[in-house]
Amino acid sequence: MLLFFAGIALALAGFFLCGWTRTWAWFRVVALNPPFADLRTVQGALISLAQGFDPRVLNPGDPWGRAMNYPMVWVKLARVFHLANENNYLWFVSCYAVAYLVCVCDLLRKTASFWVLAAFFSSASLLALERGNNDLVVFALLYVAAMCPVLWFAGIAILAGTALKIYPLFASISLLKNRLVFGVLVFASIILLALNFRDVLGVKSVTPVGAAGFYGTPSIAIAIQTITRISVSPLMIGALLLILAGTLSASKALKRYCEMENPEEWEVRLFLTGAGVYAGTFLFSSNYDYRLIFVILCIPYMAHLSDKWVRRFVLSQVIVSSNLDICMKLLGRPIGLLLTMASKIILFVFVSAFLMRELSRLFPEFSTCERTRHEAQGVQA
Repeated sequence: MLLFFAGIALALAGFFLCGWTRTWAWFRVVALNPPFADLRTVQGALISLAQGFDPRVLNPGDPWGRAMNYPMVWVKLARVFHLANENNYLWFVSCYAVAYLVCVCDLLRKTASFWVLAAFFSSASLLALERGNNDLVVFALLYVAAMCPVLWFAGIAILAGTALKIYPLFASISLLKNRLVFGVLVFASIILLALNFRDVLGVKSVTPVGAAGFYGTPSIAIAIQTITRISVSPLMIGALLLILAGTLSASKALKRYCEMENPEEWEVRLFLTGAGVYAGTFLFSSNYDYRLIFVILCIPYMAHLSDKWVRRFVLSQVIVSSNLDICMKLLGRPIGLLLTMASKIILFVFVSAFLMRELSRLFPEFSTCERTRHEAQGVQA
């Protein structure tokens, strides 16, 4: 906690004394001016709409001319909070950045984990803060949903996140323990997405796809094509990785070396939330690295791995995958890129295997291992 607050105090002092760009350079983050650059596409959308442009196609109001790749609900929020005003804009983004900090602080208070601290100060997390990316507000919503004992309220928080960014729908698996809440949430989310189907397609069409600084099966496909000139379908890559994760989940090795030592219920729900977002976004889209902040939610659960070497290996993948800039600085651009991409893949396989194991516990009727164990108990009885 002392290191966490010391880092924040250092950053705040730097902003006041040395300025935005120079302070972020201390943390190895390339800053853009004006501050909080990502949501500027929404602020600029207000200007573009007034000029008669569709900001998802042409967004001259953005300082860098970027198309807006967020649902149109963000434009409505921008109007409600008068984000065209610079002071309002800075306060708005600062508030949800502080919400992210509060969530991480609470997680540190509960876990006292240096892994959580290292993940917070990773390149991906700091870049999300510097850009003022709205993944931060979704992180806060999903953290509250995972920690909230009232599942109906948790479902509302996830639904709100889905309205803002679509992908939080994957976090709904954290509510599977209550089938009614889960079913209502999924149904409401499907209705929401159906009503905004064109908006969803518009967001997908303008979302960048890349290899460096991205994760996901489309990013892997681009990397393979760049290196080997061979075109591989992202669906094939996803299928192969899921088969690998399923094999690991069903293997005796997972039971022997990856057994969890009594995680608490809130840690399991937090894991299901973070793992659902990471695995879902990995399979279906190309994502900027700052979305790796959701893997922070998986750390308390994975810290219960019984074998210390497996535990250190898996948790180290969280740190390596989130520090592309540092890896490229230390190892050079090609090796750094390959190392972080391999780390993201390894992390996906382990997280998916753990996720499959937790889901099999929620649905023992579909689990061969669980069914065999119950039958054996019945014979003994």
